[in-house]
Amino acid sequence: MFLETLKTLVLAGRQALQDSLGLQVMGAAVSQLHHGRLSFPAVAEIKVRNGTLQAVYLGCDPALTETLTAASDAGRPRPGVESLGKSFVDNLVREMAGRNPRGSIERIRSGKASITARGVRSYGVRLATDRGQLFMLAEIPSKVELEQAKGSEYLQGMVETYLPRDWMQRDVLENKGLVHSLRNLLLKIEADYHVEIPVGEGEALVHSGIALEERVLEGRPVLKLALSVTDAAHSLRPGTVVHAAVGLEDRSLECDLEYLGPATHPVACGISLDCALFAAPERFDLVQRRRAFRIPIPDGVQVEMLVLDDETPAYCAFLEAPPERIERFTLTDLSFSGARLGRASESAPEMISEGRRAVCRMIFPDEFEPLDLLVIVRRCSKRLANRNEWQLDVGVEFLVSPDLDRRSLEFVRQYVLAEQRAKLARRVAVRRPSRVPVA
Repeated sequence: MFLETLKTLVLAGRQALQDSLGLQVMGAAVSQLHHGRLSFPAVAEIKVRNGTLQAVYLGCDPALTETLTAASDAGRPRPGVESLGKSFVDNLVREMAGRNPRGSIERIRSGKASITARGVRSYGVRLATDRGQLFMLAEIPSKVELEQAKGSEYLQGMVETYLPRDWMQRDVLENKGLVHSLRNLLLKIEADYHVEIPVGEGEALVHSGIALEERVLEGRPVLKLALSVTDAAHSLRPGTVVHAAVGLEDRSLECDLEYLGPATHPVACGISLDCALFAAPERFDLVQRRRAFRIPIPDGVQVEMLVLDDETPAYCAFLEAPPERIERFTLTDLSFSGARLGRASESAPEMISEGRRAVCRMIFPDEFEPLDLLVIVRRCSKRLANRNEWQLDVGVEFLVSPDLDRRSLEFVRQYVLAEQRAKLARRVAVRRPSRVPVA
């Protein structure tokens, strides 16, 4: 699905240039974007519903922008940004997989836009003509994300097909047949391998690559990941062993990968995607993603978050903070050691970043007073809340603070225990004792 969606994006851009401006694409490239904010020369924001994409940003360089606004050779005005965007939308939804996908121009922009890329499945496309360049930027969700957003049991069914029932109870998977089956599963679901790419002495950056294919080369299985490593060519040489992790349900599958060299993968119209080849892993270590078991939280628990500065103590944070500094979320899941917060948004405020300390005020419907907990932000990303909308996810870890009432942490622990007992009671079928006839 990933390659098909990327191909659809390229073809829609090429056809839009031809239909609206009569321009032929003379060169093209696809690049993977890493996590962070970037300045993008956006001219239009496209929204898609019921398709394999949710949003696409269109951008133009100054030469193409001038072409869109200047008069044609015959002296007539050119169609402009709106016509280019409409043509792009029409071509995009015509070729896109999905149940009756629809698209629209959300807004017309001018100048550069600040866009946050989540770094996982974030891709940019550049189409060059003799009158300028067209840029496209999109987050391409995985099939698993799309299916989970629909509420289907696709992932559960795939796991039950390829893995034994007790796989989550194991600490390591090293049986040759089982590891091969697991690698097939990860290919089928187009899993993301999060690879630690060395950038210097003892330092590494985590980059994500989609599992595209596995084949046998020179008698050994080789894994191809959609991962560009050109920036690390000086530190990542063939034979280098790097650490990687793959998320599957509530487990992190960790392995070592031997780097074999760069590669490419065809997309469309002669365009290739930069990739990397690794020796297929022969062992996976299973690690729980969080130190304590998490439980899902039903709707209704609201959370107010206030990021702390160096001068404000935790106990008086909400007393002194202006209302505009308070960020509001919904509690998604909870454990002894942390929580996940979510809200309908595509980007995080600049103040919320990994490593920042904050106070979370949790408002449970049945409690008389809110609970204030000191936390540290461990993760900030986005995921599909439904098939058409992104949701901002913030993962936090609880900290023990002398400034706050520790009864809040104790309440969290008791709440999690109570929910675990309730779930266990629903799982275990209690059989009534049979009656013994009285003589």
